Amino acid sequence: MSACLYADAMTAVDGTPPNCMTLATRMISRFGLREVYLFGTDFGSRRPDLHHVADSIWMTDPVWREKYDRSVEAMNMPMPANFGGKAYSNKLLEYFLHSAQRLIKNASDVTFFNCSDGVRIAGAAPRLPSQVAIRATRQQRLAAFAEICEATVAHAPGVPVDRERVARFRGLFTDWMQALL
Repeated sequence: MSACLYADAMTAVDGTPPNCMTLATRMISRFGLREVYLFGTDFGSRRPDLHHVADSIWMTDPVWREKYDRSVEAMNMPMPANFGGKAYSNKLLEYFLHSAQRLIKNASDVTFFNCSDGVRIAGAAPRLPSQVAIRATRQQRLAAFAEICEATVAHAPGVPVDRERVARFRGLFTDWMQALL
């Protein structure tokens, strides 16, 4: 974690934490998207006894759970919740939140909407999931996904890319997306 290496606990080198939301935020800026709707970016839970990823491998698999319990604090930090009231977080998630908020602040040409019911994210306007409508057709969404996959590989000059692995991943992810769409 860059903040621990280079500065105090609340200073981050943007985009370096191992968090899917910060990675996605950096990719969004790179691909020129202008509206982003955040789902599942809770950074906490409405209940201190319920982890924000209660159904994930970190909570459901005994081996992963044991490792997680040794290394991550309980959800014991009260914080403002996205739709009012309180949510509970921990130091690690607070660090990820701080980094995400800095990335959002620096992506001034992108509008963010927080559709999650966890911690409020500065710079992301609260938006109920029921208020979000996808205007693109299924074909347009699949075409956009294919374009993003190609751009991801093309915009990595000098970086060794396992194109076969990317192709397999793309196939699996496309199957998953088709099931959702």
